[in-house]
Amino acid sequence: MVVINYTGSMCSLNQKYTGKYRLTNKYRASKYELQLYCKDAMRGKTILFKPLKLKVSINYRYGRKGTDIDNYLKFTLDSMNGIVYDDDSQIFELVVSKEYVKKDNVGCTISIEELR
Repeated sequence: MVVINYTGSMCSLNQKYTGKYRLTNKYRASKYELQLYCKDAMRGKTILFKPLKLKVSINYRYGRKGTDIDNYLKFTLDSMNGIVYDDDSQIFELVVSKEYVKKDNVGCTISIEELR
């Protein structure tokens, strides 16, 4: 089992592009930061290739409106491609929750386990 406790800023798919297919700086920076957490969690482990079960708990800043859980989920799953698992198409089971927290606790907790 791999557990990632990410405490950085989350980015929505709505914040992904500026203009024509150009990634925003915020999206790039957030994805890079989450990938560093993923690499740290995978240190000494091999990339996962089997079918997977993921539990994702996303922590939003309290009072934030328009926080669609699916927009943040896609950002999170894409950030782990090629680091934790080969491709997010390996995910067969997915449990997602969101919680409103104080500004200092924004981020997500992800647990990944291989299905047998």
